[in-house]
Amino acid sequence: MTSAYDIVIAGGGPVGAALALALQKSSHRIALLEARPLDETRDDARTIALSHGSRLILERLGVWSLLNVTEIRTIVVSQQRQFGRVELTAREADVPALGYVTAYAGLQRILGNALRETTVDVLDRCSARAIDATEDGATVTAEAGNVVSEINTRLVVLADGADGLKLADVDERDYGQSALVCDIESDAPHDNRAFERFTPHGPLALLPTQRGWSIVWTAQPSRTLELAALDDKQFCEQLHKEFGGALGEFRLSGRRQVFPLKLKRAQ
Repeated sequence: MTSAYDIVIAGGGPVGAALALALQKSSHRIALLEARPLDETRDDARTIALSHGSRLILERLGVWSLLNVTEIRTIVVSQQRQFGRVELTAREADVPALGYVTAYAGLQRILGNALRETTVDVLDRCSARAIDATEDGATVTAEAGNVVSEINTRLVVLADGADGLKLADVDERDYGQSALVCDIESDAPHDNRAFERFTPHGPLALLPTQRGWSIVWTAQPSRTLELAALDDKQFCEQLHKEFGGALGEFRLSGRRQVFPLKLKRAQ
């Protein structure tokens, strides 16, 4: 089976879905490939921090008002066991907020709902397996279930949809670190502050959320797996030891997930 499009976007995450929405009023015929069901409720504990520029994009796409966001008005940067710190404020940057924290799954759901109202062909449960250049574009070999098809297109966009896709001339850099993410609560309120604390093991970020904090704890893979395996009390004790006592005691309010950190760059 062969079909033709002007633009094929591989990856229906926030980047790919936002691009498809931005292009949907053009005269181009667009297909969006997403390996997972686009309408499922994602079992994903991650939050995502959106910049002021991202807010402007989502406003233009008509979905910003549908998001539940927590503003970051102050960012506090410090280094463990060192004097001094840096505070960045929205007032100094002359923006409404330095960033906005929202649930990754919620953002994905809202973008997916918006796509259903467009003429974009959303092919979920469908993955790009190979890309071959042609005289006037490319042919994408796609797999949906056990069915393999070819899609001819003038342009292919890889928007985090390249897992399992073999490409020539791709540089990959493994940082040798993983990020542990989860939600926590603290004795002290966040007051719309975010914290970035540099430690010998890697940076520790606390992002304000509606319920408390979302943390991104970066360290060597073995270290993050050890932290993920601790019971709730031991984990919070380790977090308190690493971050300090500025926010009082911590309490875990969500499950922990670990993600490897890598950079892929196509030449």
